[in-house]
Amino acid sequence: MIRISVGWRFLRWLGATVLVLFGVSVLAFVLTYLTPGDLAENMLTSQGITPTQEMIAMMRERLGLDRPLWEQYGTWLWRLLHGDLGESLSKGTVIMDDLSARLPLTLALTTCSLLVTWVIAVPLGIAAALRPRSPLDLVCRVASYISSALPSFLVALLVLHSLGMKARFFPIAASQDLRGMVMPTIATTVATVGWYFRQIRAIALEEADQPYIGGLRVRGMGEVRIGAHILRNIAAPLVTLAATSFGAMLAGTAVVEQIFGWQGIGNYALSAIAAKDYPVIQAYVVWCALAFLVANTIADLAAFILDPRLNEKPARARGSARGADVGGAPARLRINRPDLTSLVSGNRKRPHILIRTKLRPIVTWRILLLLIVVVLLVGSLAGTIAPYDPNAPDVVGARKPPDLNHWMGTDSLGRDVFSRVLSGIWPTMSIALTVVVCSLVIGATIGMLSALVGGAVDAVVQRIVAVFQSFPEFILALAFASMLGPGFVPVVTALTLSTWTNTARYARILTMQVKRAPYIQAARMNGVHPVIIFLRHMVPNIASPLFVMAASGLGSVILNLATLSFVGLGLPQPTSEWGTMISEGRTQLQLAPWLVTGPGAALFVVILIVNLFADASQEILAVSADSSPAQDEIGTKQSSGSVAGQKGME
Repeated sequence: MIRISVGWRFLRWLGATVLVLFGVSVLAFVLTYLTPGDLAENMLTSQGITPTQEMIAMMRERLGLDRPLWEQYGTWLWRLLHGDLGESLSKGTVIMDDLSARLPLTLALTTCSLLVTWVIAVPLGIAAALRPRSPLDLVCRVASYISSALPSFLVALLVLHSLGMKARFFPIAASQDLRGMVMPTIATTVATVGWYFRQIRAIALEEADQPYIGGLRVRGMGEVRIGAHILRNIAAPLVTLAATSFGAMLAGTAVVEQIFGWQGIGNYALSAIAAKDYPVIQAYVVWCALAFLVANTIADLAAFILDPRLNEKPARARGSARGADVGGAPARLRINRPDLTSLVSGNRKRPHILIRTKLRPIVTWRILLLLIVVVLLVGSLAGTIAPYDPNAPDVVGARKPPDLNHWMGTDSLGRDVFSRVLSGIWPTMSIALTVVVCSLVIGATIGMLSALVGGAVDAVVQRIVAVFQSFPEFILALAFASMLGPGFVPVVTALTLSTWTNTARYARILTMQVKRAPYIQAARMNGVHPVIIFLRHMVPNIASPLFVMAASGLGSVILNLATLSFVGLGLPQPTSEWGTMISEGRTQLQLAPWLVTGPGAALFVVILIVNLFADASQEILAVSADSSPAQDEIGTKQSSGSVAGQKGME
């Protein structure tokens, strides 16, 4: 064992962080130039002003748009380093002052939600890992899937309706104190605790398989004390999990803040998006990236303190470390999303699927695939099978509750909610599938080429990937969507740009490991052409894990899409989209709750089916790995995503 120099580690971290921060600043600066049309004209129009050429020229001069691009970036970066984020165009206030006043509220909500979530998820996750497939484990996993399929904004509206409007336990408009923070905390916890439980259970389950656990049981040690031993040994990855999911928690609280009127920076940013206040959006993105980087840095330091073994690395691991991610972080600290650790080799246990069933994995997978096909068929035939025209108003029948004629009731214009839900299937699924395919093609191509070329090209690509992953996934999608505007292509572009890096990292890792496999070396020694080796031997062995990862990301893409639609960045009217429908029903929640529960139920069911299909795909791939010698050559390494969703959650 070789002791790694702390000073050298710090220098490497410092150099990597500086490069990433530089990339973050460039990406944040470029965001404002993605808006279609003239930026100065757009800013004037967003303030309700009909701009003249003189007004546009004055605004361009005020914003410095008449200067060269490199000079604009230099000026903006200099002001940023001095804490000057500019002024809000819609309010005329100093952005730094606004963020400073609202930041404590967001940190309080995020920290409180994270603590409550962990108080619930950690003991349940360890208890379920100690007794896998027990009634407790089964109940917790079922509940975790339900939680993971619920968007945070839908949970927030349901909590607001039940605890605020009906029971009247708390004020509808949250007061900026502990009492006002209760409902936002409940909503955020319910929407995220399921994902945390599954991650903690997976980590604890691997630790529970260690030989020393059997020895403790033989000595007669109780389950509580054994759980304490497991908790101590998995403290380092849990700390990293908390940090990597901090950005996802920030993204989730933004919409929750707006629903409950919590005056944090997320509410401030969404108000700026509605007003097209680009300087505020830019400042919010920069702050989220910095907060995310700081959280990860603190987590890395805490992990090394909690587990001193991470300070040492076997000498023989140097060669294999070249296949690791830039920065050489230990694999132990990587938290899977999705959980693909079962693909490493046949001697690992296959992941436990949701429900203990006598059906073979392939049968379960086919049933879930059939359900997805049925959803797509219903969506494509919605215009034929819908009982009413989804866009036909009927003022006389406005806001009717669900009955035999209108299964989900009618909205404020008298339109049938059930027909609108059916017509919303195709826009949602078409965008989500397009995003998954684009992310898979772009990410896999870049990742494989990066691994095959290596050297400086690989280093540059990994730095670019690190820059994109410095932003929480949904925050990055929100930023791109707010600049590009609503519409099919802008939404697909925004979601693809926020998700392709997960596939790129995973494709690179698989390619690095496969190209060192003995059968690849043998093919090279026999003089097989590199193109033939790549197409016939490498691609087939890494295609299945990549497809499984793409399927695992579909649920979080649907979640993020619905959230973008909820805040007004989805498809334009009159297209029926579930997130938009829920947003429209929000203002009538007390009088007509079915306007929220109808599309919300459809969104929940589709995400649940997709998530179960993703897990069944992992099970199928694990069985294939057990029976395929070639597949045993493929290891896995961490890549993290939403959650939205999901979701994806680094």
